[in-house]
Amino acid sequence: LAANFTDCDLVTFWKRRNHLTDLVVDMIPPDFSYIQKILLPLFYTIQMSVTGTVLATFFALVLSPFGAANLGFPAVIRRILRIVIQILRSFPSLILALTATFLFGLGTFAGTFAITLYTFAIMTKLTYEDESAADVKAYQALRAMGVSKYVAYIHVMLPEIIPGFLTNALYLL
Repeated sequence: LAANFTDCDLVTFWKRRNHLTDLVVDMIPPDFSYIQKILLPLFYTIQMSVTGTVLATFFALVLSPFGAANLGFPAVIRRILRIVIQILRSFPSLILALTATFLFGLGTFAGTFAITLYTFAIMTKLTYEDESAADVKAYQALRAMGVSKYVAYIHVMLPEIIPGFLTNALYLL
């Protein structure tokens, strides 16, 4: 059905089957004359990925407690944060990259910005879901003793969610 739809002639395909290896033959032996041209762009690509992921995970870790329903942060902030995260997550990464390129022009800043937004949206959602599923008895006990929300979060919730958080960050990197 696919061959018929794309006007693929199976007889011609079979006759030219020896051309299927042309790409592989052209790649062996590798042509390293381009290595000088691709090293700097490759470095910039890695730099954009690492910088965007580090920034996004930092912002996600700071803002995710506001999205968790069980940590006692204001409901208005939680709803606004969740709406923003859902809007950001609804855009594919290529659309975010295109928008960043439109706003900032071509370059590493636009790429880093797009990676940061995309990773931030995913990391924040995954992190506040992990926080919402975590056991909050120790957190509530510290809060009852007068400890601030962020200090209780750092000492109780963070150690509980950090393995999953780091796993998600490494996956997104």
